[in-house]
Amino acid sequence: MTSARGTAGERLTRARSRLLLDQPWFGSLSLRLQVQEAPELTETMSTDGSRLVFNAAWVDERTDTELMALVAHEVLHCALLHPYRVGSRDLKLWNLASDFAINPMLVQQGFRLPDGMAIDPQYAGLSAETIYARLSRDGQQPPPGGTGGDKPPQPDFTKAPQPQQTDHAQSQGAAEPQPSAPRMTATDWQIAAEQATTVARKAGKMEGGLERSVKDARRPAADWRAVTQRFVERLMPSDYSWTRPNRRFVAAGLYLPGVVRESIPRLVTAIDTSASIGQDLLDLFGGQMTAILHEVRPEVLEVVYCDSKVQSIESFTPDDPVVDLHPKGGGGTRFQPVFDALADDPPVAVIYFTDLEGPAPVEPDYPVLWVTTEAATRTAPFGETVVLSPWAD
Repeated sequence: MTSARGTAGERLTRARSRLLLDQPWFGSLSLRLQVQEAPELTETMSTDGSRLVFNAAWVDERTDTELMALVAHEVLHCALLHPYRVGSRDLKLWNLASDFAINPMLVQQGFRLPDGMAIDPQYAGLSAETIYARLSRDGQQPPPGGTGGDKPPQPDFTKAPQPQQTDHAQSQGAAEPQPSAPRMTATDWQIAAEQATTVARKAGKMEGGLERSVKDARRPAADWRAVTQRFVERLMPSDYSWTRPNRRFVAAGLYLPGVVRESIPRLVTAIDTSASIGQDLLDLFGGQMTAILHEVRPEVLEVVYCDSKVQSIESFTPDDPVVDLHPKGGGGTRFQPVFDALADDPPVAVIYFTDLEGPAPVEPDYPVLWVTTEAATRTAPFGETVVLSPWAD
């Protein structure tokens, strides 16, 4: 569509050029997206992490100042990895939660957002995951046709295409990028965001507030290391002892019994060795298991490697300097073989590291913590779940 101001594509190109001059962090990242007119995919503007698709009729109704803000809006979705962090969540509600998370950041940077954008002071400074949980708890339903209600529908994003595209992903609106558009991964956006930060700093236009906000927003809502540590510590037998008074109350002249914790018996870690688990995540998980081994000091930490069947088992004790993982396998994924192998000698608990892409097992009588990845699209069948993110500090 052509107007006195030029076609929609031309106006978006000018918006990106202005961002490069005025907001170089957003501008340089916007160049990572292929701009494509696609009214069949969106009524407004959208990104799947690789493209910025738009509806020309809708773009023509926006002012130049609004278009700058809208492009920055889509860029921030990508930089904070929202298309890659959807998992099994409802896509529309995840969009709304993510918008509540990023729109205040855009306002702080001086962008003028169109009317109807999702902004609520109660969500300021919260992660998209936390906001999503609150919206789900409160029974929030996203307005039909977009999160802008009966006002002009606001921009959206779609779930990033997976290497093996599925009908489910396509039904979410995540069409494949055209061959000329290289698919951007979550890692690509991490690197791009760091490079953009360097560029903006050199230009003297990288505000500390934006850098901190982006870093905080990309941090998972729950620290997986802390969750794992608490899960294990809850398993430790404890009793009260008068010979070891609670030091918190001694200064006040109160001598109360202190908690004495004993070491826990055999703890089992199961490792999903299917091809979908990379070495970088295995290294992170191994480091956390080393910390648990030395701080909690279970009598034995047993590591079970399993894809479609149990491939091997390793044992570690607190005297071992490190939990050095040696995964074997690489086939499909089944969880039940691990629990079958433990049936005759149950452990105190199991920590299962997996992307959850497998049939649900029968729930055992002991606690299970599932440590999964941001790429997981399924939910754990039972027990607790925490997300391990490679970009977590």
